[in-house]
Amino acid sequence: MSSLKLSSQELLTFNSYLSNFQEINCEILAISPDSLESHIAWYCAPIQKNGLGENVHFPLLEDKNMRICKAYGVSNEDNGSALMSIFVIDTNGLIRITVCLDKGIHFSVKDILRMVRDLQMKDKEDELDILRHSETPVTTTPLD
Repeated sequence: MSSLKLSSQELLTFNSYLSNFQEINCEILAISPDSLESHIAWYCAPIQKNGLGENVHFPLLEDKNMRICKAYGVSNEDNGSALMSIFVIDTNGLIRITVCLDKGIHFSVKDILRMVRDLQMKDKEDELDILRHSETPVTTTPLD
């Protein structure tokens, strides 16, 4: 459960901001190379013992064969673990933000939320620019 102990606080923090992410139509998924049984034990364990205390309300997915971790380039095959990583993937399936951290380096969930909001704002502005530039000018011809 060593890789899980490192992420308990991060997942609990993401959970405390879950409604903020949901308000902007952003889903949170957690993926770990640990087994389903390990995830269940972690989820049920008290927070005081580095568990989640049944307080995380988004999916925690098993990647026991490391297929997902390998595909995203965050697996450490020497010890079967994965880098602490965050990927923001848009509705088109494009990875827009990647954050990979060494052990002991922390991040701010508020910063991740801000970056997602900034991306959404930028996308809306880009859509408006495309609409503005693609509009066909209306010309009128005088009637005789």
